[in-house]
Formats: sequence, structure tokens, C-alpha cells
Amino acid sequence: MNEEKPSAGSQIGARNLWLMVMGVLVLAFVILGFGFWLYQDNGTYLLDLSRPGYQPEVKTPSANDDWSFSPSGELKTTDYENFTRHFNDKLNKIRDTNAFSEEALSDESLGI
Repeated sequence: MNEEKPSAGSQIGARNLWLMVMGVLVLAFVILGFGFWLYQDNGTYLLDLSRPGYQPEVKTPSANDDWSFSPSGELKTTDYENFTRHFNDKLNKIRDTNAFSEEALSDESLGI
């Protein structure tokens, strides 16, 4: 029986294929690691709504949190004063918040 030994060219080709597969896997894991690092570093994981454990529960408003005008349509001085007081409270909250900080988009500053 005549057994043929593998040629040197086929051994080199097999080794190159193995090195290419390993190189692609290493590159894929490096890119994956960079993606996970970026996801964690810039805070995107806090916005991931598919994982409800990451997002804190938002409080539900109570009846005392809301204010409105009289449904009868009459505008009294007390209604105007209430509106002015609530408006100025909200305006002061807006002025006190630094527009270029992370707290500008927090639930508290947005009134959520």
C-alpha cells in the first residue's frame, strides 16, 4: 500500500488557517471587551429598559402633588397667587440646575 505523506504546503496552509481563526477570535473578544467597557463607562447601562432592576422605581404622584384652577372658570386672586407661587418655584428649580451637568436630566429635576 502506498501511503502518501502530507506535503509541506498543506501543513503550512492548515497552520495558517488555524492562526487566522485564532486571530479573528482574539480580535472579536477585544472589540467585545471595548464595547462592554464603553457601555459601562458612559452610563448607557442605566438607560437599559429591558433590565428593570437597573432603573429605580418612579414614584407615583399623589393627589396633593397636583394643583389646578377651578373648573368653574372663575379666576380669583387666590388662584392667581397659587399659580404665581408654583410658577416661581419651578422657575427657581430650573435656574438652580446647571444645564451642562448630569443632574439636569435626573428624575428629580425633570419632575418625573
